[in-house]
Amino acid sequence: MKLLTLLIACMTALAVAETYDTNAQLPEDKPVWPMSKVELSPDTISIETTFVSQKKIVSYHQGNWQRDLYLVTYQLKSVDEKFPNGHITFIAKDFSPAPGSGIQMKKLQWPFVPGDKTFLLDKTEDVAFHDYYNIISYTP
Repeated sequence: MKLLTLLIACMTALAVAETYDTNAQLPEDKPVWPMSKVELSPDTISIETTFVSQKKIVSYHQGNWQRDLYLVTYQLKSVDEKFPNGHITFIAKDFSPAPGSGIQMKKLQWPFVPGDKTFLLDKTEDVAFHDYYNIISYTP
């Protein structure tokens, strides 16, 4: 039964990811933590952004855990030739103990909140129909 629930949750998450228009991705769709020092390559793009929105698109229980997927959007503060889009949109996963699970843990601060953020991106060639970027780091 647990396997069936997990399979349904994964298929739902995949269907949602394809439904929404994104132009970037986090590693495994999770916030980068701990933030490590990144070696910049000549192809690394740095963009200054301002928070626009965050929308919960999927929420499900998996065992003792509550898992949520958010569609996060930031607007570019200025035009950059290396990043032709006016915004960066990606999916971010969050998890926490389910109510009544008995699991107690300190929750990390959610990094995608109103305010300014600098993203470091690498363009990926995995998507053929439009420009797509891997998020390698961002300001906390």
